[in-house]
Amino acid sequence: MDYLNRRGFPEGANVMEVGCGWGLLGIYCAKKYGARVTGVDIDSEVFPYLQLHAEINQVEISPLRKGYDGLRTTHLQGVDVLLDDRSERAGVKFKDADLIGIPWRIVVGRDASNGQVELVERSTRETQVLPHAEALTALQDAIRLTTTRTVV
Repeated sequence: MDYLNRRGFPEGANVMEVGCGWGLLGIYCAKKYGARVTGVDIDSEVFPYLQLHAEINQVEISPLRKGYDGLRTTHLQGVDVLLDDRSERAGVKFKDADLIGIPWRIVVGRDASNGQVELVERSTRETQVLPHAEALTALQDAIRLTTTRTVV
């Protein structure tokens, strides 16, 4: 949340928070940035707490009972931002994102304190370290390039 406060977040984004638990990160995004949030967790027992926290904060969160391995392309359609809030090592999270076909990844990692993030393209494994302010534009440009190269 501190990082989002300092760097910002896309207004009105469709967000999927995986391993949401009580959904505090997703609720924060909904409240502060008007995000439409789906809270994903394998444990359905967390959803009453998720809904209670959402209600207290006057936001709506859609619950989805799935494990990461249960997510399919259809679940990800329309999702702008995937927040992986599971208590797993970064490598496990990256591997899982690759397995479900997330084409691009912006990594807020050890360079974040210097204002840098990594932009990673899954298909080529190409990694760029960029100032956080340039990462979104670089990603949008790369997607446009990929879209124009595609011949049907």
